[in-house]
Amino acid sequence: VGLKAAAAKLGAGAFAISARATRRPVDLPDRGERVPAGRLILTVGVLAEELQEQGQSPIVPVVTFHASAASAGRLASTRAAWEAAKTQPAAAPLVAVAERRGFDVPAACVSLASFVLNAAGAPR
Repeated sequence: VGLKAAAAKLGAGAFAISARATRRPVDLPDRGERVPAGRLILTVGVLAEELQEQGQSPIVPVVTFHASAASAGRLASTRAAWEAAKTQPAAAPLVAVAERRGFDVPAACVSLASFVLNAAGAPR
C-alpha cells in the first residue's frame, strides 16, 4: 500500500499509533537520525486491514518522531516533536485528516505512552 492509497484509506479509515521507549540509542534510518536513550519513538500511520489479511503488519507507517519518555513534560515534548514532524511531506494527508476530524495527534500519542510506560518512561 503506497502513500496515496494510505491517504485514501485515512479519509475513511483509522489512525494507527505505535510507541516504544528507547533504553539505548536507536537509529532511525528513514530519518537519518540517531535517537538517544530515554526517548519515546512514536509512529503515526494508517490501519490497512487487507495487509493483515495477507499476513503483514496492518499499519502503514507514515511519520515517525520522538519525544521525552518521562511523564514530566511528555505532552509538551510530544507536541513540539509533532509540530516538527508534521512538516514532512508524507505527513500532509495525516495532518489534513487529523485537523478535519479534530483529532489531537500529540494527545493520543501521550495517552498511548501513558498506558505503556511508567512515570519514569520505562516500559510497564
